[in-house]
Amino acid sequence: KSVNENSALTFTISATDPVTGAVAIPVSSTTTVDNTLPTASITEPLSGATLSGTVAIRGTAQDTNFSIGYLFYGRGTNPTQWNIISIVYTPVGPEPVLLANWNTSTLTNDDYIIRLEISDQTSNLRRIDTPVRIYNLTIFNLSDSTDPFSPNADDNRDTTTISASLTTLANWTLEIKDSSNNLKRSFTG
Repeated sequence: KSVNENSALTFTISATDPVTGAVAIPVSSTTTVDNTLPTASITEPLSGATLSGTVAIRGTAQDTNFSIGYLFYGRGTNPTQWNIISIVYTPVGPEPVLLANWNTSTLTNDDYIIRLEISDQTSNLRRIDTPVRIYNLTIFNLSDSTDPFSPNADDNRDTTTISASLTTLANWTLEIKDSSNNLKRSFTG
């Protein structure tokens, strides 16, 4: 018989020998039916928020038969690839708690989905998606080639190349200063 509602069920097994009529002592036990989805929420950041730097993600994840939860992010409005931000090992709530601090500073500026998936021991799954936008203006991959260099016009290590990357198009300035903090040269782009 199919049971759809959440409840505790008792079952009993009895046995009779068809030849001798001997009867075994019946045994009983109980089992629990769980068809209820876990409850989950992402309370921070808010849907549609523009994020930068390190972002606190807060929420809840609860179920009587809690198993595990995953906090993911995917790029775009309909991601096909998901990356784990953190794992939720125990139920949290009913008040929202910090689920993770998410460092967005190296991500490409774009739309993203933050996804919280909570499952219970019977594989009931609750999925919460929160769309956000990432916008960071970050300088990264700073390097200089020919280090040290010797700009003394002897054709030996007279130049160096300074490079960096930006997460988005931006106006930039490179200032070169001496050890006394005096400006020697400035470049803009």
